[in-house]
Amino acid sequence: MTTAAPKSHLTAGIVAALVGALLGAVAWAVVASLTNYKIGFAAVGVGALAGLLAGRTGGGHPALPPAAAMIGVLACLVGDLLIDAHDLSEALKQLGSDVSMLTVLKEAVKDPAGFGWELYKEGFQALDLLFYGIAAVVAFRLAEQHGSPAASAPGFAPATPSDAPPVPASDAPTWAPPATDAVPGAAPAPPADPPPATDAPGPEQPR
Repeated sequence: MTTAAPKSHLTAGIVAALVGALLGAVAWAVVASLTNYKIGFAAVGVGALAGLLAGRTGGGHPALPPAAAMIGVLACLVGDLLIDAHDLSEALKQLGSDVSMLTVLKEAVKDPAGFGWELYKEGFQALDLLFYGIAAVVAFRLAEQHGSPAASAPGFAPATPSDAPPVPASDAPTWAPPATDAVPGAAPAPPADPPPATDAPGPEQPR
């Protein structure tokens, strides 16, 4: 009978998924800023990292796969927002305004429904939805696979003496040392006493 994993495992799995997903989103944004190219398929790696860490740390809790999928999608949104903030900062610098990426992010956090949403829409592409979906599926599958402990296959155990069938007494091999006249190490038997002498009549002498 299987039992649900403890609540502490669920918390640890969610925290691990959040940390892994955020690290993946930051790495995605760094790569995009260095190459000046947004690699959409990298979003799948963000979801995979979230699902993998959730499954490894969560101990197979049934709520982890859907949680990992949601965290993976949110991390993809964060990665997209970081890339959009970098692109806007670079565009403003070309116009002569020295606005850092961090400043753009602060403004997006202060006004998520206004400036933040407009910033996200500026860099959004329809293909992003496909990558979000793939990231969610990958996160779900990895959390499910790595969270479920593999059942150990029954191995072959050699028979113990108690499991061995008894050997009938009649079939059991018997062995006895060969009989010898002298036992090694034993004192030699004393010689037998000669028979007593008798007065047997000798041959008559001639007169």
